Amino acid sequence: MSLKTASFLLCISILVTLVSGFERVDAPRAHDKVCLGTDNGFSYPGPQVHYDRFRSRYRDCTYVSGNLEITHMSRYIASDLSFLSTIEVVTGYVLIGLVTVDTIPLHSLRVIGGDNTFEIMGGNRALAVVMCDGLQELQMPSLQEISKGTVIFYRNPLLMFVNTINWDTIVLEKNNPAVIATGGVSESESHCSAACDIDGVKRCWAHGDNMCQI
Repeated sequence: MSLKTASFLLCISILVTLVSGFERVDAPRAHDKVCLGTDNGFSYPGPQVHYDRFRSRYRDCTYVSGNLEITHMSRYIASDLSFLSTIEVVTGYVLIGLVTVDTIPLHSLRVIGGDNTFEIMGGNRALAVVMCDGLQELQMPSLQEISKGTVIFYRNPLLMFVNTINWDTIVLEKNNPAVIATGGVSESESHCSAACDIDGVKRCWAHGDNMCQI
């Protein structure tokens, strides 16, 4: 065997080893509980039925195959959304719309894949937060990547902290990665915890030392 051939085979062996050991950031793991997402947009069957089905679908879920649509959640019906805090990956888009709850507790969400996007206001959105009159905090302190698609905020008059987030480090799409339309978020100044201060800049998703942008 020539030295050139031996070197080529060695390179192939190293490449195969690297590829076989590579794991996609949004690939399900053995211990994940995979749940099927939805593609309903803003349609729904009625407040109580909608919430009961939603809770049953996503309770203990860690991996959403498809889209996560959080819509029509009233503070009077959907008083407990804590079950959302286990979700780590959504392969499609995340739509949050027409909710009046105070917070959306997606505490563990790391990746929004954007394999499907939600078309609204002239863009393909991986994260759309729209027409949420009561929403004050979008709690996603673990979010590190939006792989495809962009972000939009529209008519969420009480939503705070969005303007403190550095979306360029999260959204891989660099052409207008995050659109905050007129009235998209609260005009009140958001005050992050002192624990979120990095080189004089504070970035956070909500109140609390555990809500800093990673």
